[in-house]
Amino acid sequence: MGKTSSSSLSPAPCQLFGKDGADTGKSYHIHGIKVVNRKLISLGDDDGNTNNTDGPNNPAPLVLLHGYANGSLYFYRNLMQLSHYHFPTIYALDMLGWGLSSRPDFAPVLIRARGGNGGDAKSTKSNSNNSYKKTETSQLKPDDQTEHKVSTNESFFVESLESWRQQHNLPKLTLAGHSMGGYLSVAYAEKYPQHVERLILLSPVGVPQKSEEDDLKIQQRMDSMPVYVRMMVKTARYLFDKGITPGSFLRSLPNSKSKAMVDSYVLNRLPAIDCDNERTVLSEYLYQNSMMPGSGEYALEGILTSGAFARVPLVRRIPQLVNSDNGDGMEVHFIYGENDWMDYKGGLEVQRQCWKKRLEWKEMKEQKLQVTKQVKKQK
Repeated sequence: MGKTSSSSLSPAPCQLFGKDGADTGKSYHIHGIKVVNRKLISLGDDDGNTNNTDGPNNPAPLVLLHGYANGSLYFYRNLMQLSHYHFPTIYALDMLGWGLSSRPDFAPVLIRARGGNGGDAKSTKSNSNNSYKKTETSQLKPDDQTEHKVSTNESFFVESLESWRQQHNLPKLTLAGHSMGGYLSVAYAEKYPQHVERLILLSPVGVPQKSEEDDLKIQQRMDSMPVYVRMMVKTARYLFDKGITPGSFLRSLPNSKSKAMVDSYVLNRLPAIDCDNERTVLSEYLYQNSMMPGSGEYALEGILTSGAFARVPLVRRIPQLVNSDNGDGMEVHFIYGENDWMDYKGGLEVQRQCWKKRLEWKEMKEQKLQVTKQVKKQK
């Protein structure tokens, strides 16, 4: 059974502010699709409520997060099969600022900065005008400024997802994110590991650490391109660095031109869709998604560089994730396509780093055990 759902979110913990930096006091909504296979779930809860499909006796629901400039319906080919064979309850969400979810002005106020101890800097709030003051970043080191900028942009999505989880009273989630959704799933797991059962990263963006070899390959590729292609790439990078998103660029064009570009994207990017009607409907969905007022799309430059590398790569972050239930590493799965835009080597490097981290944790546990034994002997 499938249905759409919408949850009202309190703006208090989120980076949701008006253009003047003031808390708007508005409520925001996360739109999503819920698919339930009642044959696989225990319908009763401790209170005898037979309509509680998310009760404590059921496994953690699968929560699907879409990629950049997309929405929950992009998973339309996957929902029924996943529900039929694997997950009794599935939520596919439009992340805040995308799809049919609320699209507030994306003006993240810099109130969160990772300190040297991994903590968050506190924001200051003026009692006179009910506005948040921006954290001073001019004295931060360049690396700290980057992490400050990234964490601020990430919190727009992380905190709204946490508000949605609270509204649905879901103690644990299995988070599956595609592309940018995979990246943001990791960001959420960093902040709220106690609510994550496992992560499933579908061709996640932002995994590898950019190296000098990558710069050399990119430059060699650029040098081999025709002059007009090089100019197009340079123009695209310039627009990216200026905060011009693909959506804002499409909205600046005549409707016929922007629609033709989306149609071309679907035709060339998704050749597996050979049904003309299906292709037309999907193209219209993506087009309308891009034509609505921009919001979450403006996080792109704050999280990625123009070369699609993460400013704070996941290869450094995933090995640090901890399962709050047992203090061990979090369960993380990577899935890549045969011909993938994302480099699967990033996933393999994460695996190597996780094994290394696991050995470190094992040694620490053994040392702690030895100390405990010695203390007991002394007693």
